[in-house]
Amino acid sequence: MLRKARALREWIEGDGLDARIEIDGGVTIENLDEVAATGVDMIVAGFAVFGSGDPRGTTQDMVRRLAEFAERSLRG
Repeated sequence: MLRKARALREWIEGDGLDARIEIDGGVTIENLDEVAATGVDMIVAGFAVFGSGDPRGTTQDMVRRLAEFAERSLRG
């Protein structure tokens, strides 16, 4: 799915389209950076959050990691 998301992002940008990409399914705390790197706009991580036993902590960790990813991306 990640390969498809990357290809879709390239197509959207290459054709100057105004579209958003959402990925739902298979997102985990372990692959969050890789998912974000595909260029998706929205990430659904229902099982990762609610199946973790600590939904609040997992959500906070994911938001923190995505913010760190965005910061790294802006720097270079």
